[in-house]
Amino acid sequence: MDESRIEEVKSEADGVSPRRDTKRQVLKYVGIWVAVVALFLVFNNVIKSVASNQAATSNNSAGSFSAGQPAAFEPGAGTGAGAGACGGECCDAPAATPSGSQTGAQVASSELVAIEKAAIDYYAEKTGDREVTAEAKSLGCHHEITIKKDGKAVTELSLRNGEFTPLRPW
Repeated sequence: MDESRIEEVKSEADGVSPRRDTKRQVLKYVGIWVAVVALFLVFNNVIKSVASNQAATSNNSAGSFSAGQPAAFEPGAGTGAGAGACGGECCDAPAATPSGSQTGAQVASSELVAIEKAAIDYYAEKTGDREVTAEAKSLGCHHEITIKKDGKAVTELSLRNGEFTPLRPW
């Protein structure tokens, strides 16, 4: 290489200091890192949103239960067309009216309140969450209890022969 060309290359190299180049590289890597973290946060929120929407819509799918629906719901269950959820036709039978000083409605109402309290205790024992409400419904041979949190159904339980059975996982 001739001497003038070497001087030209040296002057160009001296125009960009190594410090400035290092700062640019650091800023570039910090910018890339910030972009990656931002994308992670965006995707994380999207995934959470999709998961919660799927959970909300799965409560209304064919494989889940609605409030008051028998545990082993089959079309015609309890109507004499099949065994139904209770192993018989008891789910459509009216609840027995006990005799005594109270009317049947008062006894049934106080029984449902006691069942709701027991269901909340059972749910709290299994999950540790006591900040829920319960709505019980008598189906004759068993009771179905909807556990709600903030007005939304969290799960459903069945009470038969003194034992709670979850109808939906929580």
